Amino acid sequence: MTFRQKIALGILLIASGIIALVSNRNPPQKRVVNVPPTPPASIAVVPPIPAPEPTEQMETALIGEEILADYLDPAGSARADLILMSHLLISFDTLVKAVDALPLGANGDIADAFRGKNPVQMRFLPDDHKAFSATGELIDRWQSPLYFHAESSDRIAIRSAGPDTVMWTEDDVHLEPDGQSFSERTALLPASLYGDTDQELK
Repeated sequence: MTFRQKIALGILLIASGIIALVSNRNPPQKRVVNVPPTPPASIAVVPPIPAPEPTEQMETALIGEEILADYLDPAGSARADLILMSHLLISFDTLVKAVDALPLGANGDIADAFRGKNPVQMRFLPDDHKAFSATGELIDRWQSPLYFHAESSDRIAIRSAGPDTVMWTEDDVHLEPDGQSFSERTALLPASLYGDTDQELK
């Protein structure tokens, strides 16, 4: 090896050492890769818990409530009220299968029978029905007690005192068991039942 070659080799070795020394002092920077953040997991929508089924079945309307649904309706009439009441009496007689099921007493007896005080203890109306007064009597649209007249064990005439709330006056509303009104049956009703003069029968 010539002298020049030795010098070149020495210079090359020195340069390599310098490069290695510099490299050790300043290590190469690691490359940072920007990774997008992981999106949060979607929040699961939990359906609402359904309300528990009622343990008791809802009470169905009593038959009397269905029949008297329009009783005392402001758009109706007193005669229509009496017809509905007569329908309830007929239904009572049909469903309460007992001898002399229809009470032949006063208003209170019939009202009690509709509330379940009958031979089969069947309730037709609730205690707080609009057909009852605060004292438990069956009333008309002017809040007066109805008058019931039993013509037989299954035929009851019904009478309302009318707007003046006084019984046995000209504005009374009367319904016979056959559905005819008081005026339609005047000629057939004996005066002794309701008074001594024909004037009281009009």
